[in-house]
Amino acid sequence: MTVSAAPSATSDGASLVSRAQRSVERSEDQPAAAMLRRFRGPPPAELTEVRSTSSQAEQRRLDALSNYDILDTEAEPQFDLIVRLASELTGCPVAVINLIAENRVWTKAALGMARGEMERGQAYCSMVIESSRGLDIPDLRADPRTNQLPLTVEQGFIMYSGVPLCASCGQPIGTLAVLDSIPRRLTERQLDWLQQLGQQAMALLELRRKQRELQQAQTELQRLVHIDPLTGLMNLRAWREANVLEQERHSRWGGGHSVIALDLDHFKSVNDRYGHAAGDAVLQAVGGLLGQTFRRLDTVARIGGEEFGVLLPHTKAADALKLAEQLRSAVEQLRIPYGDTEITITASIGVAHSSEPNSRGRNALVLADERSYVAKRAGRNRVVSAGDGAETLTT
Repeated sequence: MTVSAAPSATSDGASLVSRAQRSVERSEDQPAAAMLRRFRGPPPAELTEVRSTSSQAEQRRLDALSNYDILDTEAEPQFDLIVRLASELTGCPVAVINLIAENRVWTKAALGMARGEMERGQAYCSMVIESSRGLDIPDLRADPRTNQLPLTVEQGFIMYSGVPLCASCGQPIGTLAVLDSIPRRLTERQLDWLQQLGQQAMALLELRRKQRELQQAQTELQRLVHIDPLTGLMNLRAWREANVLEQERHSRWGGGHSVIALDLDHFKSVNDRYGHAAGDAVLQAVGGLLGQTFRRLDTVARIGGEEFGVLLPHTKAADALKLAEQLRSAVEQLRIPYGDTEITITASIGVAHSSEPNSRGRNALVLADERSYVAKRAGRNRVVSAGDGAETLTT
């Protein structure tokens, strides 16, 4: 029978020292954060989830506030009326409408104090939106949440009562509040008035938002009415209106303007050979070139299937001719990718100036258009102006 010997005290002590040394060596190789995780463990999943949910809720609230585009706007009498009524109905000398942004509180309307902003953490109204309920504190000095805030300590406010302003989606974006320098509590009737005035303030914000959206939609509609959808340039309607206005300006103040009319050569053959999608690609490329070439002051338009026009205010005939020649060359050098091939195109261009005398009373717009057809009949891929015998060719 074999009996194992019990380990001696000396061997036990050596083993414990050896294990401790190995543990220290491993610890020295680990970063502090890893060691903390080892001893403390990962943060509880519930805590991480709460933080994530809170952050998402705050982002939804900020998105709701952003929809009203109200921060840093001018004072408006409708909101000033609401704070005046809130003050009179509650008997409080101070009334404010505040909007709560990410890190600041901004005042839209105020009575009894100046409009401005403060850090969000120093404002009473932050507590209103955190609870999404009204906040009524009869003595701010006795409440541990408010007794150390600058508004209490430095400005001497003692009483606060506020109601949340909730967007149509339910998110609280601000408050309507009244303040006083004496301890007091609003009556139930006064609290109800404050709540109704808060709803009225929110209704004004909604109306303001809808009016702004309507105005933006009208502006976009007006833009679309004057824009060629394929090239993004102005369309024929906008082109004609711009020319009428420029002619009226010229008649009243003089100064003169030039017109360039551009007609793409053999455009039909592009459609016949490659298809209409290829033709659209050509029009977009030429439209892009035109849009990048001229000044914001100039009017650049697609005025027909393959016809383009440029109105150049305060531009001499010689300068317009030089621009037209540069444009002709740039169009000729275009290489328009389409499928496995590259499409090239040329243009016939007519140029005219508002000061040109002519026997039939034609304006620069008509003259430039006629000269683009003269350029086609003369061999295409060229520029025709008053000095090229255009009058003789068009009669």
